[in-house]
Amino acid sequence: MKKSIQVNDSFLRVDEDSILHVEFSPDSYHTLQKALDNLEAEKRLFKDDHYYCLTIMDIRNVVGVSKEVRGLAKTDAITKNHEAFAIIVGSILSRLIANFFLGINKPKVPVKLFENKATAKNWLISNFR
Repeated sequence: MKKSIQVNDSFLRVDEDSILHVEFSPDSYHTLQKALDNLEAEKRLFKDDHYYCLTIMDIRNVVGVSKEVRGLAKTDAITKNHEAFAIIVGSILSRLIANFFLGINKPKVPVKLFENKATAKNWLISNFR
């Protein structure tokens, strides 16, 4: 399995526990095309269209998300391959983006906000392994 890949302004990697980590470059604005590109990159990382993973998504560098991306969160394109998301927030802006995203779009998989990756990873492993 390939361990990491960069696509657009996203860096994706799979750690030793097979958890997918997604991080964004500073001042990233997430569009539908970027989200779809990330899904394709995930398939390449897992070398399988039928992967099923736990995901830590660090959105501290994200400054915005398009309406189309917010709608994508509750579709089968996301839920068929993701068991749960731990979202890393830091600034007030990243927390607002995450809360807005979760409040309006109600993802079909469990999602929880965290301020650090270690706590996020512990939550994923404790609850979904």
